[in-house]
Parts: sequence; structure tokens; C-alpha cells
Amino acid sequence: MKRREGTRFPPSRAGPGQLQWGAVAMLASCATAGPSAPPLGATATAKACVGAIDCKPDELCTAPQCVAIFPRAYVLTVEKAKLSPYDGNGNPWDKDGDGDPVAAVSVGGREVCRSAPAKDQLDVTLAVACAVSLDAKSEVRFTLGDDDGGTVQEGMLKIVSGADLVPAVRLGFGEQQDALGYVRFRLAPAPTGSSARSP
Repeated sequence: MKRREGTRFPPSRAGPGQLQWGAVAMLASCATAGPSAPPLGATATAKACVGAIDCKPDELCTAPQCVAIFPRAYVLTVEKAKLSPYDGNGNPWDKDGDGDPVAAVSVGGREVCRSAPAKDQLDVTLAVACAVSLDAKSEVRFTLGDDDGGTVQEGMLKIVSGADLVPAVRLGFGEQQDALGYVRFRLAPAPTGSSARSP
């Protein structure tokens, strides 16, 4: 029985230091294969995303691409507030019933929005929207107190920086609370073309 020989290729006719065209084409194909190899001369573009998990820690996903979290205009909406039954001295807010909670947000020492008093109820649902411009060093104050005939008795007070709000930016919502109250809010990039107050 004759031994079957493998396929033989003709010897290369390339000169010293040269490659045959087939080898050149193969190497070029390997070098450019895959989506991570942009064409020559292409510039870097924003990363595509469908959710926050696709972006870096200092970015958020505004589909279809990741963008920097700061500086940016946002809409901060206070949607829920709960006032403690007692003030800082351990006394009821009002002698004739529950407190009348008022929630407010300040940025850079300036109040940007405030809710109307909710008469005789500690747990309220709100929809108070604030247009704000934030960066990592912005000072944001969340307050929740009791309205007493137009004068607000201070209750909850939380002061955070813009950097502290990064988780809320990436999740779309956040919470602030202390012994005197609780506030839940939504935080979303402002629509393109809208204006926001600078702190």
C-alpha cells in the first residue's frame, strides 16, 4: 500500500526580507479583526450604553452613550417626605395635631425649591421639582420642617456634596434622613436645551 502524502505547497518565490501577498493579506486580516480595532485615522467616541453598568464610575448612561456626571444640569424632584412625630426637643410639632411638613432643597446656599405645607400629616407624597446645575463640589441641602403659621420650625437637615449624590445620579433616585425626618428624591439629567440655576 502506498503511503499517502500530505498536500505540498510550492516553495516561496519571495526574496530575502519579503513576504508573499497571501501572507500579507492574512496578517492584515488578523490585525484588524474584531470591533475594538477602529479604522486608521478614526477618533475616539463616547462609549455606547444601555444602562449605568456599561459606564465608568464617573459617568452616567444617557442612552445611547455614556456621558460625564459632572458638571451637568439636573432635575431634582422631591417625591416623598416623612416628618418625625416629635421635634428636636422631644415635643410634638403641634399641640392640636400632627406637624405640617415642608420640604426644601438649597444648592450653594440658595433655596431652589420648596413644597407647600401639608396640613396635619407626617407622611406626604410630593412632586416638587428643582432645576439645578451640579458639580462634584456643589453643596446640596435637604431640609424638612414644620410650618407654623408661615414660619418653618427646623427639623431634618442633611448637607451633602455633589460627589455624594453620584449613586443617586446613577440609580435615578436617592434618600436622605436623620432622626427628625426622611426625604426621597429623583435625580435625572435635565432635558437638552433646558436651563438650570447655577449654585
